Amino acid sequence: MFGNPDAAKARQLFIIVAGSPNDSEHCRPLLESLGQIFVVGAAPERANLIKLLGNMMTATSLEVLGEVTALLRKRGQDPRRFLEIMIGTMFSGLVHKIYGDRIVAGDYVPGLAVPLALKDVRLALAEAEKAGAPMPSVSLVRNRMITAIARGHAGLDWTALGLVAAEEAGL
Repeated sequence: MFGNPDAAKARQLFIIVAGSPNDSEHCRPLLESLGQIFVVGAAPERANLIKLLGNMMTATSLEVLGEVTALLRKRGQDPRRFLEIMIGTMFSGLVHKIYGDRIVAGDYVPGLAVPLALKDVRLALAEAEKAGAPMPSVSLVRNRMITAIARGHAGLDWTALGLVAAEEAGL
């Protein structure tokens, strides 16, 4: 399932479903009441992999959002304006809208705490290794999450990747 607590309250989750056709159909009314469903086949590991990889796309986006926010601040520019331009043009997805605002605002209140996000990163990297498909950007995010924990940010949201980027830039 994809979606933060606000999406859950609004019943706007994105739910990845795997199971027998009969079981999937039996659960459909309940799941549709929580949001939009995507049936990906009978094998549960298919849904698990999609969830892990979706989280990796989010994690790498958070890292880049943190890096560009730090650079813009170092160069005396307003990262909010940059974010408005990007969201209004090429990057209108929920990750950039929701998490970009949080990174720019320095809002690291836990939703998905860094250690839990790191667990998903490790699982995704294990899948990548098993498949022989390197994920260097995810490896970088792993290192940044370990840095966040080492700096005492374990209790913060995974948007704290933006905090680590700011710290690395001397902000």
